[in-house]
Amino acid sequence: MNRSVCTGVILTGLLLSAVHAHAQVGLDAEFAGFGARALGMGSAFIALSDDATASEYNPAGLVILERPEVAIQTSYRLDRHRELQPVSFGNWLGQGARGAAPRENEYDSYWIPSFASFTYPTKWAVVSICEYSPMYFKRSLTDSSGRYFIKRDWETQLTNYGVSVGFAPFSKLYLGTTLKYGDFRYRQRDTMSSGTFLNSLEGNSLGANFGFIWKMHPWFSLGGVYKTSQNLAGSYASTRVHLKIPRTVGMGVAFHPNDRLRILADVDQIEWSEFMKERNTLEPNYDRDDVLRYHLGAEYLLKVFGEATPSPTALFVRCGAMREDSNRLYYHGTFEPLRKAFPKEEPINHLSCGLGVARSRYQLDFAVDESSKGTQFILSTVLYF
Repeated sequence: MNRSVCTGVILTGLLLSAVHAHAQVGLDAEFAGFGARALGMGSAFIALSDDATASEYNPAGLVILERPEVAIQTSYRLDRHRELQPVSFGNWLGQGARGAAPRENEYDSYWIPSFASFTYPTKWAVVSICEYSPMYFKRSLTDSSGRYFIKRDWETQLTNYGVSVGFAPFSKLYLGTTLKYGDFRYRQRDTMSSGTFLNSLEGNSLGANFGFIWKMHPWFSLGGVYKTSQNLAGSYASTRVHLKIPRTVGMGVAFHPNDRLRILADVDQIEWSEFMKERNTLEPNYDRDDVLRYHLGAEYLLKVFGEATPSPTALFVRCGAMREDSNRLYYHGTFEPLRKAFPKEEPINHLSCGLGVARSRYQLDFAVDESSKGTQFILSTVLYF
């Protein structure tokens, strides 16, 4: 392969990565993370889902809610990632296949109001309306040489607006569904010596979640959820792009032997291999795999303060773990530098913990999740009426 062909292949891969590799870092079913209670238990929530975030986790859980409520949440992320460094492109091209593409750690931090809902129980069903961001990240990269650009900023967000209904056709069986409208936005801003250049991708979609919870035993609950894919279409840099936000299938079990302890385990599959609705012929050697995730978590009612008062305070502690396959784009062709620059990554392990304080009129929950991808904090508030 001569030098001009090598250069073309490398630059093609890098340009494609601007849309694909960068637009998928850290993406999973609950991409930006929401639900401090669920996150504190390793996001093992399918068979419980007894708060407003059930609209996305498992809408059947809405049946458990007995009072009107308003829920709001904010999330903070510190992302860790390893990216190609444009300042080194020239050196890399000169080295040819002798070494791997230079990579180094990058850090990005941001916060987002990631969930809001209003839930109202009626005689026959529980109805909830919500707005949430299951996909959100920001990324910045600076080329200190100024040879290619001075600074590049990316921002990606999927905002869903949903209406959910949960009902119980039988005393031990709960069913629920969420109809959602998605608004997807991707922005890339390049600051160069010659000026500022903007590229964007926007699209809208429709989707739905379907779930059940079966109270199979006083101590056990079984839950399942199916989330349809969301098809998006838009233009990026004058090129028509089709994306397919993947569908998810999950099952979970909850063990609750008493009023103080809950132990939960979930498994779900996310079809990230279908992220691109139509395969771009320029990238036949790039791929991403479906993702399996395993969740395990527990919640314990640590103490109740003022039990004899009209408004006691309950303190909860939570912990959890999750193991997930990587959904990052990887290169499986024969060009060795790209194989090293975009490798197939190992599964990612998460550890999480959380605290909750509940009173008769409100509840506060806090959780933190730590993994090789970064750290995430969630604070949520629920007001009861």
